[in-house]
Amino acid sequence: MKLALECLRLTNDRDSFRISELDWLIGFILYNQGIPTTAVLFEQESLQQSQKETNATMQAITATTLARLYESMSDQRKADENVKLAEDAFRKMPRGFDQTRTELWLGIVKARIALKQTRYIEAERLLERNLDIYSNQPFKVTWLPSQSLMLLARTYAETGRTREAAQKFNEAIDIVENDDQYLQSEKLRVKFDDERRDLYDSAIEFEYSNGSPDEAWLYLQKYRSKLFIEFLAQFDPNVEQAHSQALDRSRVQKLLPADAQVVEYALLKNRLLIWVISKETFTVRSVQIERSEVESSVQKVLQALRNRDDVDSLLIDLGKVLVEPVADLLDRNRTLVVIPDRALHGLPFGVVRRAGKPEYRLQEFSIIISPNLTHLLLTKSAVPRRDRITGFGSQNGTSSELKELGALASIYPKSQTFAGREADKSNFLSAMSKAAVFHYAGHSAKDAVDPLRSAILLDGNSSGRNRITAVDIAQQRLSNNALIVLSSCDSSVGNSRDGIGVRGLTSAFLLGGAGSVVGSLWPVEASSTADLMIRFHRAFANSGIPVAKALQQAQLKFLESFPERSHPYYWSGFVVTGNLSALR
Repeated sequence: MKLALECLRLTNDRDSFRISELDWLIGFILYNQGIPTTAVLFEQESLQQSQKETNATMQAITATTLARLYESMSDQRKADENVKLAEDAFRKMPRGFDQTRTELWLGIVKARIALKQTRYIEAERLLERNLDIYSNQPFKVTWLPSQSLMLLARTYAETGRTREAAQKFNEAIDIVENDDQYLQSEKLRVKFDDERRDLYDSAIEFEYSNGSPDEAWLYLQKYRSKLFIEFLAQFDPNVEQAHSQALDRSRVQKLLPADAQVVEYALLKNRLLIWVISKETFTVRSVQIERSEVESSVQKVLQALRNRDDVDSLLIDLGKVLVEPVADLLDRNRTLVVIPDRALHGLPFGVVRRAGKPEYRLQEFSIIISPNLTHLLLTKSAVPRRDRITGFGSQNGTSSELKELGALASIYPKSQTFAGREADKSNFLSAMSKAAVFHYAGHSAKDAVDPLRSAILLDGNSSGRNRITAVDIAQQRLSNNALIVLSSCDSSVGNSRDGIGVRGLTSAFLLGGAGSVVGSLWPVEASSTADLMIRFHRAFANSGIPVAKALQQAQLKFLESFPERSHPYYWSGFVVTGNLSALR
């Protein structure tokens, strides 16, 4: 995005063709990032620029993109207008690859519009033609047949042809599952693939609505596992074995320890599905609610938490949606392993409230966040080492940072600390790769668009030589099941659109082999953070408490000790993300 915007700025105002291409690209990226209204502005400018050049190919592509945007925004009139523009431009395009690809894409957009208006015969005709055209082409573009098959499956489902619908969903997902080509050009990059997610969501909804919740759950596992496994397989050769285990319900229940219970969410367009899984339980509950309503509620909660506003009523309302439907299934004697979805990835679940009760969920459960079952079950529940720690500060450390680092030596039998000039990139990566327990207190910066470009800033400079990106970290190999503590701002923040829960710096350490990461979901207050982190290490190292329970105890004792800082902003932003080693 940044590169495209810079290219646009540098492009000559008279170069309409180049401007049109860049405007289209920027609009497409914005759409994939969930900003359709801004995307429309760039696409409209792209269309105007292409009309100056009388470039039929660019006009057809941009008009089709606009039609898709307006269709997603339920603006039928403008969607139809742009379909007509696209059709007119398509007829003027020269024969070849671009014309065929545009015809297929236009067919998909027209089928979406027809399906939304319940014109099923037209939708089926368009999609079957698409598949026929594609089958005769020498090129392979995964999303074209997968989208056509998905929409055809929806058409069959809505007209009562259940068996045919199931077959088409399976065909579409097989195509996606067998496509690994995109990783060759996007190593360790987050792919905002709304079209792929749309496919899996449709399959999950179809199976659940037709009385097959287990099949719906299997689709959910396939979606969440694929990209995560391909990332992780670069570091762990055993990942495929864990994948096969994670996709087998009975195996999952066997691998789960007796002191853990999983709550897994799937936030669909018009429904929230919540699975509760333990050794004895495998149950799903459904909440009929619009995804946009849940996303809006989460955003309001996070804004109120960051602003230190009164948030109690918002937390209770959110609890009614996220926890109350399964509250009767939860055992307070077990750690809660939460696998969030979409916007829920940014939520500190421990702060959710129950109506009529003063307690936060944190006061009932210790909580682990896990990106998916594959990661959770990937490793054996080894007991983390507690006899030594490596502490790392920044080159211009504050008094709170130095307080944290100084306390580590009194808590752990052996400690090594890096601060000042010693706190450089080379020392950081070397020390990090050897440490069983690693604590960083300093500056960091998130990249919400591409979380794996988030960075630790040892010298406070976002472009300095001591900037350590999440990719730098993920490419290292850490001690098996290492504990990482990131006492810095936004260290567990990622995007809320991907299916694997990429959380920036946190995910980078997990990809490198860490077992659990303690990180923050918003800009943290320095003195409160120092107090909280010291309490956490005392509980973990001195008392031998598991990672998840150690953070829970530290947060509860912080609440007791500092009533003037009882607002959740001060203590609830830190969460544990990891695998089952966080239970030991």
